[in-house]
Amino acid sequence: MPFRIDKPVFCLTSDVDWASEACLQDLFGIVNRFDVIPTFFGTHASESLTQWEADGRIDLGLHPNFLPGSTHGRDPGEIIDHVFSLFPKAQSFRSHCFVDDSLLCNEIYRRGIRYDSNLCLYLQEGLVPLRHNSGLTRYPCFFEDDVHWRWGKGDWSVDTCIDHFLTPGLKILNFHPKFVSFNIPDAASYEKLRPVIPDANQATIEKHRHPGPGPRTFLIDLLSRLTERGFRIHSLAEVHGMFSDMTRLM
Repeated sequence: MPFRIDKPVFCLTSDVDWASEACLQDLFGIVNRFDVIPTFFGTHASESLTQWEADGRIDLGLHPNFLPGSTHGRDPGEIIDHVFSLFPKAQSFRSHCFVDDSLLCNEIYRRGIRYDSNLCLYLQEGLVPLRHNSGLTRYPCFFEDDVHWRWGKGDWSVDTCIDHFLTPGLKILNFHPKFVSFNIPDAASYEKLRPVIPDANQATIEKHRHPGPGPRTFLIDLLSRLTERGFRIHSLAEVHGMFSDMTRLM
């Protein structure tokens, strides 16, 4: 019998991508309005992430960078060691740029990670958890802000794609703190802002925030509509708790 999900199951995640504390706090402030416990995939030491995790206000996973020149380490083993040293309680991961291969997954499973969201299937309906050959359970990402830059053609209206969000299946959402806080609408705008983003404080964010539609306005509108309809937005840990028994490898 094929495994199916008969309703939309929403989950909010965020790839930290070395965001400043102000960017992290800005995104957290938005999701906190809607009583959402998000999953942050961490890249670096952060007082905010550490405190929120300790308070049970976020779920925290690993976001290792396996790309050449990574500041996380010189090889996969060193990179995994580094991110675990930052977030030793992590049970999930999503690698930077969705880098993936069997050896990486086998090793990260050996280190204790049991599930990931390391695949992006943009607006694909009917998504379900996947049983990865490594032993990991994989929860594909349904929507990512910078992927929408490419395929959304500059349209940040929730009305355009809300019907996709309301179809049955996993709806793992991924928003980056820097893109949300600056409301960056496209890749060209991001390139212009790159110099001011790494150390951005609240004043910098407000000075350079895009005033029109973008990922920030989209996220706020989407969360408003979903919560008004009575949907709960879960953490990835909660989603895994729902499906882990059904997806475990023998």
